[in-house]
Amino acid sequence: MVGDRRDARRSYAKEAELAPSTVKRWSPVVDRLIGHLGHDDATAISRADIVAWKDALLDTGMSNVKVRDVYVAAVKAMLLFALDQGQLSDNPAAGIKVRVREARQERDKGLDGKEAETILAATLRKFSDKISIEMGAARRWVPWICAYTGARVNEITPLTGRDFFTRDGIPMIRVRAENNKTRKFREVPLHGHLVEQGLLDYAKSRGLRPLFYDPRRSRGGKDSNPHFKKVGERLAEWVRSLGIDERVAPNHGWRHRFSTVARFVAMPEDVRNIIQGHAGAKVADRYGETWPLVALREIEKLPRYRA
Repeated sequence: MVGDRRDARRSYAKEAELAPSTVKRWSPVVDRLIGHLGHDDATAISRADIVAWKDALLDTGMSNVKVRDVYVAAVKAMLLFALDQGQLSDNPAAGIKVRVREARQERDKGLDGKEAETILAATLRKFSDKISIEMGAARRWVPWICAYTGARVNEITPLTGRDFFTRDGIPMIRVRAENNKTRKFREVPLHGHLVEQGLLDYAKSRGLRPLFYDPRRSRGGKDSNPHFKKVGERLAEWVRSLGIDERVAPNHGWRHRFSTVARFVAMPEDVRNIIQGHAGAKVADRYGETWPLVALREIEKLPRYRA
């Protein structure tokens, strides 16, 4: 928006190290603002212009959350970058808020015991020959891994055979930094039930290849829409087909359930935060030499699922 707007976007995306998916989502936002203003001169934008644009978006019926978290957030960040570069004297979007009413919550966010058993039982059935080996493996293993690690589904779907290793005699998985929302790697011991079911054998059979998709066959695969995210989306569709309550997230519901069960078995909060990849401020968050043993001790407290 300052100078050549495409160059400005590229400069910001490069310096901020934005994910390709973020660039894809934000580019139309800037175009929409330019269309509303009738010009692309950032130095001529006033606070009143941003407020009017915000109100116009809301008038179209766009949700307050989307206006706040996508549209206004993107423009604030872009204009702040221009300010930092000395191209603006102030950020006209600074301090502009979109008020969002707290959503009504009619049930717990986590899967309940019956829902968990329904999904895990379905993972053990024979799948149609019409789906790929990798997609069948995603249905078979991803819910179980999420159940015993509390990981985000998009942290599990990119796993390859090299992400499984043994430390101090303990089988573990490594969630890589590039697939982690916090941009920090973490290593989590595998619950004995996963090992007994043969997860390590399947992981070994894949070698360096992804466990849950084949890049040579998969559609998509763009930086802005990677294969592993499509796996998560298709997995969610399959879970929905099992009749799981639409008010609970079909994949993320495992993360909430893990926290619930972990509290029930008195897993220390700092250990639970590390296992799940939550940010924490305690000294224990820096791990330590005994981490595999400590984490395994706590993970093994989780009751085994019956399916």
